[in-house]
Amino acid sequence: MAAYEPQDDTIVLFMNERRETEKQPLMTGKGLVKGQEVRAAAWKNTSKKGVEYMSIKLSEPQDNAKRFDQPATTKGDIPF
Repeated sequence: MAAYEPQDDTIVLFMNERRETEKQPLMTGKGLVKGQEVRAAAWKNTSKKGVEYMSIKLSEPQDNAKRFDQPATTKGDIPF
């Protein structure tokens, strides 16, 4: 099977198999918006009138390497 090639202005969502609480997204995924890679998270909600809808949040992709390469702070480094 060929690797997935994202199309511009398209997002692909998958069920979140690691979901443990209602605060975690029901679905997660990624895509391209105006040529920029984005992450997506979706939650199923119900309006006050009882109508179900999906709420989707887009964010910049996480760079795990950057997150873990940052030096740990010590008490002397905290500015307050």
